[in-house]
Amino acid sequence: MSADAKVIAVDVNENAIVYGNNDFVGRFETKEGIIRTQYFLKRRRIQSKIRGRGLRARLLGKYRGREWRRIRKIYNRAAKEIINKAKEVGATIIVMEDLSVHKEDKGSRELNGRIHRWSYIRFQRILEYQAKLHRLSRKIR
Repeated sequence: MSADAKVIAVDVNENAIVYGNNDFVGRFETKEGIIRTQYFLKRRRIQSKIRGRGLRARLLGKYRGREWRRIRKIYNRAAKEIINKAKEVGATIIVMEDLSVHKEDKGSRELNGRIHRWSYIRFQRILEYQAKLHRLSRKIR
């Protein structure tokens, strides 16, 4: 990394993605934690109430697909916003933290469930892909 390279740091949280540098700070509300909890509770209700194996599997697949598409759409919009801001300010490097260490946390059962449902690695891959398309570097630290 050269001394004159502009950098944007990205902090991924459960319900928001914060990005910026010394000149600006941006925030993108994802509400991912809320969405994931809603679908988790919906799946739990289906598993406890519906006994027919075929119907249950169909419904679980339907809601799994909806959840995945909603989150993917949010991640793509967030990545696009970050890339556009990077281009606007002339940044050439996007830095993200390495969040895999949080998955080893031995907190409460509820916290562990929320951390494991959270797909921050998927967001990192989407951002990396879009950064490559726009010829920006992406680093994980």
